[in-house]
Amino acid sequence: MRVAAFDAKPFERGSPADARGQGGGGGGRRGFKTQLGVGVVVSDKEAFRDRFAAKFAELGKSFGIDMQVPFCPSSHLLRHGPAKAVAFSDQLVGSVQDLIENVHCFYVILPPAEPDTIRVGGLACPTIRIPTWLFVKNLGPAFSYMTAHDYLYVNDGVDMGGTEFHIDGFVSKETKSWEKLVDRVRPKVFWRGDECNPFIACADILAFLTDIKLRRGRLPLRRDGITAVWAGCEFKTTVHYVDQRGITMHAWHRDAMIDPWPYVARPTVFLAMDSLPRDGGAGGAGGHGEGERGPAA
Repeated sequence: MRVAAFDAKPFERGSPADARGQGGGGGGRRGFKTQLGVGVVVSDKEAFRDRFAAKFAELGKSFGIDMQVPFCPSSHLLRHGPAKAVAFSDQLVGSVQDLIENVHCFYVILPPAEPDTIRVGGLACPTIRIPTWLFVKNLGPAFSYMTAHDYLYVNDGVDMGGTEFHIDGFVSKETKSWEKLVDRVRPKVFWRGDECNPFIACADILAFLTDIKLRRGRLPLRRDGITAVWAGCEFKTTVHYVDQRGITMHAWHRDAMIDPWPYVARPTVFLAMDSLPRDGGAGGAGGHGEGERGPAA
């Protein structure tokens, strides 16, 4: 079974400052901010899952990284220092690169313009304009599925009947890109996918490495920059971006939130846990917390 899995991360370049436009605003950074999405396409689901999981566990022990979940996101690796995070990630990707068919990268380019706003809404709700920097920032929680839609867009006409689509959990108002995605495929959504799904975990690691390698190579976020950092790998690298001409596909057009639950991977285990008292007695005096863990693919 072929699998295409998607995750995303913020992409920033600049120095701390307050600025307007895509590169700042609201105490952000002067310079450039966008979202970077990565999709990983694997032809042999079982072989990749087994090798990735085994290598992740092996590296966790050798690097002294405590993991209480099958996989950990790049943000957790970074807590152990950038050098360790990069070395861990490089070795991990190197061990499975021959099992990866395609790495697809997607990002948004919205240069500052007048007026520096993006129009949203319009269907059963008022049309409003919001600052471009805020619009780009708000794409973050939705960019995993937007990257999946973009992968389908650049592969228009390709039969995806034999491909499973795995998407990291997201929050988003209704958009055309979500509607077009589910019109063509039925994705599986994994809450905290980078902790329980090897394919999404790999997409997360590749997004992190793409960012780091571009920075270290002083390369721009462009097609030639991204293909250059992965030129020595066995997989095919594809790159696409959207600008003002196509951004309406990803701008929310309804106030209603997307309901991902019909697409959440099953089975899903829910845990309701009381806070444990310090004396070890029964019952929790503190507040209650709830969590969920999606299944490993």
